[in-house]
Amino acid sequence: MSSIHVTVPIVFWGHHPPVHDITCMTRTEEDKGVATGTKTGQICIWDLYRKRINGEFVLCPRLLLLGMQSSVLSLAFVKNWSGDRDRIVSLSKNGCIALWDGKDGTCLKTVNNLGNGMHYGIKSIARPAIKETLIAVWGQYHNIFILDPNTLE
Repeated sequence: MSSIHVTVPIVFWGHHPPVHDITCMTRTEEDKGVATGTKTGQICIWDLYRKRINGEFVLCPRLLLLGMQSSVLSLAFVKNWSGDRDRIVSLSKNGCIALWDGKDGTCLKTVNNLGNGMHYGIKSIARPAIKETLIAVWGQYHNIFILDPNTLE
């Protein structure tokens, strides 16, 4: 009989967040916040709130995603038209492309062997007329890779 062991990291910080040298940023679902990537491979999802007292906007960290082994170069928000949770795709300096659940921070899939050459960025391409979103990846090569955000293929 086999058993499955799951490790769930929980990150706590006080009034000031840990050092978070931001290298890239994208908006989140319906512009309710942003996601930021860092030099150390962390991704933070921030919620945007308006203070009741003075109406000032505040970004509050909601999730700190761990798992990238190198600097995060680019992030893209992916609208999920089927009603499931929206997602975020990240690109790291080591070439790893990862798909993250935008609500709970789970890493759903990674791809490490996409093409030859250095990747520079990713961008989501929303096609509302047919309720579809695709991911474009570009870099040090002669073409642009178009990926399905559900499979990263």
